Amino acid sequence: MKIKESLRVYVITVSVALGIILATVAGSYSTYNLYIGVDLVVKGVMLVKAETEHPSDGKPIINSPFVIASSWNDLPLIFQLKFNKDQITTGELCKSTEVSYSEDKAPKRFIYLLIKTEVSGTTKYVAVKIRKDAFDELTDTLNINLLPQLDYILLFVAILLAFFLIGLFIILHKVTKPVEELKAWTMSIRESGDLASIPDFKFSELNMMARVISNSLFAVQKSVNKEKEFIRYASHELRTPIAVIRSNAELMNKMIANDMPKERLFKNLQRIENNSIAMSNLCESLLWLNNEKSTELKEIMTSLGVLVEEVVNEQRYMLEGKSVEVEIHVDNYECLHLSDMCKIVITNLIRNAFQHTIEGTVVIKQSGMEVEVTNLDVSNNLTHETTGFGLGLLLIKKICDKYFWQYQEHVLPNGRVVKVIFA
Repeated sequence: MKIKESLRVYVITVSVALGIILATVAGSYSTYNLYIGVDLVVKGVMLVKAETEHPSDGKPIINSPFVIASSWNDLPLIFQLKFNKDQITTGELCKSTEVSYSEDKAPKRFIYLLIKTEVSGTTKYVAVKIRKDAFDELTDTLNINLLPQLDYILLFVAILLAFFLIGLFIILHKVTKPVEELKAWTMSIRESGDLASIPDFKFSELNMMARVISNSLFAVQKSVNKEKEFIRYASHELRTPIAVIRSNAELMNKMIANDMPKERLFKNLQRIENNSIAMSNLCESLLWLNNEKSTELKEIMTSLGVLVEEVVNEQRYMLEGKSVEVEIHVDNYECLHLSDMCKIVITNLIRNAFQHTIEGTVVIKQSGMEVEVTNLDVSNNLTHETTGFGLGLLLIKKICDKYFWQYQEHVLPNGRVVKVIFA
């Protein structure tokens, strides 16, 4: 099973590793400084020996483990072999090590220390040869014991590591808390759907991520809303051509059964074909209307009067069983326009007038680029709410806003007057 990576575990692991490395380096540096300090103390003691002891030529002073000589030749031979006289600088501590091996015995390590001094114009050499096993004895002589110092070093490393881990957990808590808040906010969007209010997550990177999430969800929501709008508009607008196709199909079945002339059959067939083309154009127009990046529709020579008459004939089925008189006043004005969009608007205007008039008059006037529809109902059960256009009105307003067509509406005591100027 694959283990999922966790940001928290990753940060903790890396930080602990860095903390251990830092503590190790600090401890090693402290240990190094301790040994440097020991060398300085030993050097100081050797300088004191050079000042307090007075050897003469041929008579070196041996004060174990120190040898104080007034000339190079008085030093033990091992020191003369270990160090180069010409390379020794006055006041500088020289150091050398040696490991000796013998059968059936553990190797022995020796440390050689040598310093050259000038005391009252007299040159003196102070030499120390010490074995590792005797190093504690020397440190005791110098009142220096490394073991307590090593304990202090370990304690220092432990305290440093503890502070580092405490700081790490504080920082990690400060970082992971806003991340958890971002997660909770993202999950809450499903229920609330509020994408406008973005909380402050303290860190600019998290705020940027929240804005990206909000913008992405907004785009998805916008796309879903457009699809819903398309379905609503399509179902609303396709009712008429579907009704015409069904009625003509039923009529053709009866005509075929009664062996009616082909000319009448072709007439009904032509109506079905025209409405199927209208359905196709309507779907393309609605898809284009909901797609902001689509190309512009093509303008063609359009007669608004002809469109009005076509729509009235298509929508007359809605007046069946009603006592409604329809008056049509149109002219022969033609212009380059978006025929499909104009027809959608005119269809909704006339359909809503027919739908919300039970008994009365519907007056349709077309003059130039203006189309006005007035419905007057004399029935007693008519209210202003029933004269509203519902989804058809939303579609009309959306199209008019998109093409900057002028839409005007006036509510009457017993009806409504709606005018659209296609300019």
